[in-house]
Parts: sequence; structure tokens; C-alpha cells
Amino acid sequence: MSDARWPETRVVVVLPREPERTILSALAQLLTSDAATLLLPASLSTERHSDWANALSATHTIDAGAGPLASLPTLPMTLLQQSTREAENAPRLVVLTSGSTGDSKGVVLSERSLFCSAHGLLKRFPFTPEHRWLLDLPLWHVGGVGIVVRAMVGGGEVVWREPSIPLAAQIERDQVTHLSVVPTQLHRLLETSSTSGWSDSLQVVMIGGGPVSPTLWQRAIDAGLPVVASYGLTEMASTVYVRFPDGRGEILPDRHLDIDEEGQVRVGGATRCWGYLHLNGTRQQIAPNELIVTGDLGDWSAEGTLMIHGRVDRQFVCGGENIVPEMIERVLCETESVREAVVVPVLDAEFGHLPVAFVDSDVSIESISETLGESVRLSLGSFFVPRAMYALPRSPAGLLKPSLADLAGEAARRYSKS
Repeated sequence: MSDARWPETRVVVVLPREPERTILSALAQLLTSDAATLLLPASLSTERHSDWANALSATHTIDAGAGPLASLPTLPMTLLQQSTREAENAPRLVVLTSGSTGDSKGVVLSERSLFCSAHGLLKRFPFTPEHRWLLDLPLWHVGGVGIVVRAMVGGGEVVWREPSIPLAAQIERDQVTHLSVVPTQLHRLLETSSTSGWSDSLQVVMIGGGPVSPTLWQRAIDAGLPVVASYGLTEMASTVYVRFPDGRGEILPDRHLDIDEEGQVRVGGATRCWGYLHLNGTRQQIAPNELIVTGDLGDWSAEGTLMIHGRVDRQFVCGGENIVPEMIERVLCETESVREAVVVPVLDAEFGHLPVAFVDSDVSIESISETLGESVRLSLGSFFVPRAMYALPRSPAGLLKPSLADLAGEAARRYSKS
């Protein structure tokens, strides 16, 4: 693929989990300049940082954890586009994403996709100068950097998360109006906070990064949180679809979403990415009107709400039965003491594969494993019951989701010894 549309200035930014607050203005400068920026977590090895810099053919590398950002290059500034028709489709931001195998690739987002993503979401959820969005997601994830882009488009203020302060207390102190969380963060917020009332300032709590269990969803509603469930992906510069507590759902402006004949979700529209950057330096541009087949299995409910059942690449066969791990995870998470559950397959000579579950719970796994297994059997059938349950290891700092590849390896190791 030709580099004709790639900016000559290409910048790698290495981000620690808690960078200096000045990184927000630095990112804004980069995103409004004629440069392509690749965001990398500091947790990657130095060798991998170098590999990605080479893949990008980087002209500058910025270590945001090495002190004041004096190394920020002087770049020609442009205004963030005020019209979706004017926004360019040239590569602007590269965000890493990984599949179920753990292999990473860079999703290349254009100025057009970034602007249209923010602009379309803010039509539904305004983020103007009187609003404050708490940033509690890593900036190298599209969910984190997307908040910065929304501030650039809508004019709202980004509030830096202070880990030393309970989340509910910071929401109250800083009069936060917008909050983005993954289900695990929502569970911990509900567990560690009083349900006697929330800050009057809070207008929307957007839940993303994975499916939210019906139990957690209802707990948040009962607690009085203004929750919105979202479906999105890095390739679409964040959120595509939202669902409200009253059951309504909608595809946000500038997005397209449908279900193909195989039951897979397809997405496209103005927020769709330019293409991909691979670690070997290959740049893969997607045709302008091409839809992305996400690999997510979904359909529409009788009420017209989008239902996501799981991923094609996570399915496995157990004794001739097609197992969708996410279905088991949802049942496990129906138990109030379970914060999170991840199901992976292990090889078995008789059945082909067997499900094994990793569970994050307030109580010991041994004390609830029998009850959890029975819940799965009654809801889904005996083939879906995890043959073993282990405590879910805490993810490394900055990871919103556990590594499926790592958990599969851990399951194989531990189950073979049982």
C-alpha cells in the first residue's frame, strides 16, 4: 500500500498508566497537527517499543513517563474540523488492539473517523464547557483517548482520575457529569460506595469494554446511576451503539451496523478506521465503503435491541456441542458475589475441549463453585458447566481485559495437574 496519504511526521508516544496531566494538551496538539501518532503502553518491552517505532517509520519518539514533555516536536497546527465533510481521511492516530490470540495490530484512525465518532456521540450526549468527563481509562485505549477527542470537539473538561480518592468521592468533589467505565470498574464502584445517593452532577455513566451482565445492569439502575450500555470497537473509533435503562437502543449518527447471514455484526460508516498497521510495517488500507465483519455474534431482540452473544473466534466444541464462552460467563456473573468471569477451553481426549472458568469473586471460589456450576447446568445444560474454576488473576496495570491467551495457557497448565 502506498504511503502517499501518510503524514511525513510520525510520532510514537509511550504512555505510563498515570502520565503527567500535561499529556492531555500534548495529545491535543498531536491530534490537531499534520502528524500520525502511535500510542503505546509503557508496560510493553523496550524491544517491542522499538519494533512498533520501526513499523511506523517514526520520526519522533516521546516517553511520557520520563518527566516534562520537552521532547514534543514543534509541529504545524491545524484546527480540528468543524464539519464531517471537511475532515480528512488521512491517517492520524494508531491504537493497538489484540485479538483472542493476543497478537497485536495497530488500528489506523483518520481525522475523519475521530471527529465523526466524537461528533456523533455528542449529538446524543452533549459535552460542552459546563460538563466534566472523568478519565479513568488508559490513554492508549480508544476508550481513553476518545474522551480527549470529545473534549476537543465539544469543549468539555477532562478530569484526571486520582486513585488515592474513592471514585464516588471524586465524582462528588469534582462535580463530574460524564463517566466511562468497564463492567469490572462499575462493580467495584457499586461495592465500595454508598447507594444512598449519587452526585447530582452525574448525567451519564457509559459502560463499555465488554458485555454487562443483567444483574450488574439492574444493580446500577437500582442504585440510581444514569447508566448507558455501549457497544463499540477500536476500528470504529469507540462507541457505535447504545442501550438505555428503559430498553431503548440506537445506532449513533455517522455509523452503520447490521447483522450478516452468518449472524455476525458488521460495521461501517464515517467513523470507520482507515485500516491497519502491522508489526512488520505492512499498511493495510480498507476500501472506502467496505464494511468490517467484527467477529461478534449478534441479533436483534423482539423489541429491536441489539443483542451480542459472543465472538466467533472464542467458540469451541465440547462433545459435539458448540460452546459460546460468553454465555457461560453471563450466567456466572448473575451471582452477586461474582465481579467478573472468563471462560477458556482446555484440550480433552474424549470431548475435544472442556470449559474452564476463571472467576473474580468476593468469596473463595471453592465455596461457590458447586452453586455456580449448578446455575450453569440449569441455564445452559451440562456440557456448558466449567470442569474447573480458578481465581481470576488480577490484570496488569492498564489492561482493561484479561489476556485470553494467557488464561488459556494457565488453564491448560493447572487442569493437567488436577
